[in-house]
Amino acid sequence: MQFAASHLGHSALTGLLLDLLAAGDDPRVVTVSSLNHRRERLNFDDLSGERAYAPTGFYNQSKLANAVFGHELRRRLSEARSPVRSLLAHPGCTATSLSTSGPFGLVKLVFGRLLRPLAQPPEQGALPQLYAATAPEAESGRFIGPDGMGGLRGAPKRVELIPRVTDPEEAAALVGLGGTDRDAVRLPGGEVAPARSAHLRAAAPAAAPPPPPPAACGRPACASPSASTP
Repeated sequence: MQFAASHLGHSALTGLLLDLLAAGDDPRVVTVSSLNHRRERLNFDDLSGERAYAPTGFYNQSKLANAVFGHELRRRLSEARSPVRSLLAHPGCTATSLSTSGPFGLVKLVFGRLLRPLAQPPEQGALPQLYAATAPEAESGRFIGPDGMGGLRGAPKRVELIPRVTDPEEAAALVGLGGTDRDAVRLPGGEVAPARSAHLRAAAPAAAPPPPPPAACGRPACASPSASTP
């Protein structure tokens, strides 16, 4: 659920809206990541966390997926000569409810209490996203974040992407998660973005079985021609 809500839904929505965006004036897609994307790798063998789940680690992984997707989308849009720009942004350390309602234990103590006085207000944290979405000079492929305290707070500026974000093999694997599923959404370049993930389909309730055929003799024991009568 965490990976689906933080990444898969956004990538599917982007694919569904690209044609409409391309017809607009100065169209852009802004993918919101986090500085925490630098702390994790994409574990394609267990994206759902079925084998081993840790809230913070899987949050970081979803934010890395956001960054990889946004950068790969920029590359594909450029090759397709699309007018849509793809930019990345992160809010730094911002005093929202995420730091208090999401983590627990030591993580909640550190981010929800100890570091909260250093956090900037939400209005300030929204500036990198607003800059990426509206500034005329904001170039496609740029990663925008705060300029102070190691990226924790401040005015918007360009942030360097780590090598994992620009790895073409990681990007191809991530964007191709939908395979040939009929619910997949096509992106520039031919591959697909999943409208819903395989592990969520597997976890969905099975369809109700069809009702049994009418009993040959009107009694439950005669529900099939091969059933023996008592």
